[in-house]
Amino acid sequence: MTVGILLFFPLLAALALLFTKSHVVKNAALVASLIELALGVIMLIKFVPDASYQMVTDFDWVAKTGIHFKAGIDGISLIPVLLTLVLVPLIVVNSDKQKHSSAPAFYAFVLLMQSGLLMAFTAIDGFLFYVGWEMTLIPIYFINAIWGNEKRISVTLKFFIYTFTGSLFMLLAIIYLHLQAPDHSYDLSVFYNLNLSANQQQWMLCCFLLAFAVRMPLLPLQGWLSDWYAEAPTSSVLLLSGLMLQTGIYGAIRWMIPIVPTGFMAWQKMLLVLAVISTVYAAMMAFRQTDNKRLLAYMAMLFTSLMATGVLVWKEDVLQDTLVLMFNYGVAITGLTIIISIINQQLKSNNLNHLGIAGKALPSFIIVFLIIGVGTIALPLTSRYMAEFSSSHQYNVWLALMASFALVASAVHLFRLYQIAGGKTSLLLTIFDKITMSEKLTLGIISVLIVAIGVFPQLLVHLSHAAINRLITLVSLKVGTTI
Repeated sequence: MTVGILLFFPLLAALALLFTKSHVVKNAALVASLIELALGVIMLIKFVPDASYQMVTDFDWVAKTGIHFKAGIDGISLIPVLLTLVLVPLIVVNSDKQKHSSAPAFYAFVLLMQSGLLMAFTAIDGFLFYVGWEMTLIPIYFINAIWGNEKRISVTLKFFIYTFTGSLFMLLAIIYLHLQAPDHSYDLSVFYNLNLSANQQQWMLCCFLLAFAVRMPLLPLQGWLSDWYAEAPTSSVLLLSGLMLQTGIYGAIRWMIPIVPTGFMAWQKMLLVLAVISTVYAAMMAFRQTDNKRLLAYMAMLFTSLMATGVLVWKEDVLQDTLVLMFNYGVAITGLTIIISIINQQLKSNNLNHLGIAGKALPSFIIVFLIIGVGTIALPLTSRYMAEFSSSHQYNVWLALMASFALVASAVHLFRLYQIAGGKTSLLLTIFDKITMSEKLTLGIISVLIVAIGVFPQLLVHLSHAAINRLITLVSLKVGTTI
């Protein structure tokens, strides 16, 4: 069994969904995503937590140009792969309640997105990574453009311009690295072993950074963010917040830093300052929001900027904490988005002033909201506590203070969602009764996952330790320092 099965099955399922009748297509998409999850569980059971790539699929794709279809799983890629396999069924189950004008196309796009994400997370060929990267852009573009809100076209176009432009710079970097390779290969291991000058590495760093920073997003490339969240359908927000933003974090770990370590070290301090400033900016912007979807956008930027801080410190223990946080954040932000969607649908409003949750509401809803909410801010028993703070503290005390401010701000934003708007709390007394069984099940699963990973983080740390150690050692040897 190879990873190619994980990549091709969603593609075939998406094609089949296009010819499926509308009234059964959601169930068919759910079954396909659960089969994909089962395949992932089988691979997890067979996975050996060492530093090697396993279950590799490798064959000539465009032989004359050196392009291989080469994908595999190691401890670093396994974590976002598992996250993708877990979240997609939950997203399918909780797809928007309104009737889709073309349900088969909608669910086909979701599975196409899953295939692209898995391709990006498992690719060990540069060109295949780029294909997977772009495959994640196409489905979410059409989901927004077709099923988004009133201003969806202009907002989606802005999003496309930002992301596609950044991707083009990354493609230029990949082609340049291919031309520098002795055998004109796109293989990731060949890229790792290239002997590039410091100047070449800094240019390559800029090209990769433009692509990854747009998706994280970091300042000043966040211009698409809040409008996109405001106009996107819930399913699209779930795909972006829980999964697509993670591709930027993963890209920096797997591709940018190990390929151009000298260039990275030259700009490390500046990049770290940029990441921390991005967290503070996101926190301050969130304070200004009265629309809860825009608040969610800046909370997402805040959390991914904190994860970027952990990556840019480039310490082994911090990288492991960041990978665990990546999984936990993806699960938690999915749950928080679903909860906000439920409340918005019941109150017919996105206004924060209408979001009172009082003790009169059913306790079960409050408990679920609390577990999922604190999971997004990495409190003890819900995530690897304070990885973001410790990462910045190891580098500079002022950066640590700014990062700690962002953590406090994220907690404040969470509790804003509990605010009581004079006399309006009675509107919420019936919310939990109106939640569907699938929504209750989803929120229950998410709550269990958050607590399980918080209590037993070693389950994920064990998977990634050897692979992270290999990357840290590789970069140390190339730059001649101890990390």
